[in-house]
Amino acid sequence: MESTEGLHYSGAAGAEMDMETISKAFFSPDHPAGSGTIQRAGSNVEEELCLQTRSILGAGFQDKRGQNGKLPEAEGRAVPLRGAYIDEGSVFEGELYQEFGPSAHGGFVVAKQLESDTVCCVLVEPMGRGPRAALIGAYLRGAVASLLSRGLLRNISSAPANVLGQIDKILDTALDELAIPGAMAAMSAVVVSARTSRVSVLCRGAGGVAALRTNGAPAWMDGGGAPLFGVMPSGFMPPEFLPGSVLPKMRTYTFVPGDALVLVNGQFDDIPGFASIAAKGIVPVLAARARHGGQLSAGGVTLELPPPEATGHTLPERMALALHALRLVGLKLDAYEPCCNLVLEADQAAYFERICRASGIEVPLPESSTASSKTYADAAPLNAKPPLAFYLRRT
Repeated sequence: MESTEGLHYSGAAGAEMDMETISKAFFSPDHPAGSGTIQRAGSNVEEELCLQTRSILGAGFQDKRGQNGKLPEAEGRAVPLRGAYIDEGSVFEGELYQEFGPSAHGGFVVAKQLESDTVCCVLVEPMGRGPRAALIGAYLRGAVASLLSRGLLRNISSAPANVLGQIDKILDTALDELAIPGAMAAMSAVVVSARTSRVSVLCRGAGGVAALRTNGAPAWMDGGGAPLFGVMPSGFMPPEFLPGSVLPKMRTYTFVPGDALVLVNGQFDDIPGFASIAAKGIVPVLAARARHGGQLSAGGVTLELPPPEATGHTLPERMALALHALRLVGLKLDAYEPCCNLVLEADQAAYFERICRASGIEVPLPESSTASSKTYADAAPLNAKPPLAFYLRRT
């Protein structure tokens, strides 16, 4: 049995799962490894661990299925995950969008209604890719979802720092329990209260979260971002070697009806071929253009995004498709960047091509095309993670 200190893998039926088996599963998202159990250090109780790349929607979401109630046919490929946030009080509405790439990356979003007018959202992105990142993500997701589902948190609207502090602490504890050398993860967490019309933000390894004001204006909510390398196991790096502040600092902002938040993984400001792009400079504007249409300038390139009435895609999905167009430009700027195929659903491909044509970008010829998808050869960076984005709006 393959293991790390304090962690043991076993199959749902008790069969041992070695890392080769997990690796093959996570490098083929449509062939999940299934469920297994874990045993925390110092505990005799085994807990369920989901190792399925196809079932990664965090607590608080439901799958958005087709009109017949079934998930769309995959045709042997990994279709994107789309999730609708569940809010019993109808105070907030949210949409989740996540794609799969050549290997799993472990990123996830957990959204949980903590009070009738308060919601907590957490986005975590483990460092690296493949089975190790997927395992770290599954473990951290379970820890966060468990904390928010216990019903032990009190006075949430008046004390959001307590909630964010416990999330921060449980991520530290979970990484210590995993005991995987060098394991790190970026985290963005928010507590949004309609009662106080405030949003509290805490980030580690991420600068902050994007916001869209009621009038459509883009904004940036700084989340502290300390420490720079995100969540790390205890003692992994001495404090004197960490640049800047070691302790994350919560920030609070106004959040009135009509305002929205956009949480994304680090791929939206890490585009191969482009000079350094700051998340606070591109993500809020990208979200605003995805919401209303218009021009987006990044790295000397100008994209023209069609207005939302021209497509049925959600805002996070439109952001992801615009990112694919930027990545396509980046590949032309850097001829040495390894490439892979870009697979889009038919309606996504139509929107992607509209962006390219309106922006003066040469549309790649599809290598193959079916009634439900198009494959563009060498049109995506091989080493880039798939996009993950979550949109939360106060109604």
